[in-house]
Amino acid sequence: MGGMSQVELTFRSELSAPRDRVWAWVTSMEGISRELWPILRMTAPRGVKSIGDVPIEPGNPLFRSWILLFGLIPIDRSDLTLLSLDVGQRFVEQSPMLSMSLWRHVRTLEAAALWSPVPARRLTSGSLSPRS
Repeated sequence: MGGMSQVELTFRSELSAPRDRVWAWVTSMEGISRELWPILRMTAPRGVKSIGDVPIEPGNPLFRSWILLFGLIPIDRSDLTLLSLDVGQRFVEQSPMLSMSLWRHVRTLEAAALWSPVPARRLTSGSLSPRS
């Protein structure tokens, strides 16, 4: 059984919130941890509240983050790395992790249909490949 299996997951949500507020939430460490909670939590260096708090050089790690089971037990590690960033619109994260040979996370905010009475936003994320 050669080769690596690949799993791709896609999630879409329509939100009734201003784009800048959604972007601030999805790029904040609190927002990231809330997405994973109650199973997992990601750490960040002291003082880092958002990926915008760290100088971004595409392809270079922003910082090392521990993945904590139930917020307490370290079970994985990620060198959080952005390949691209379009502030307010999209990012592509591809971070080296201990548990996977490839972790790629794409998040995109898209405007809702023009006829929508309340601006809605769509979030798109994720694919991963388990280590073999």
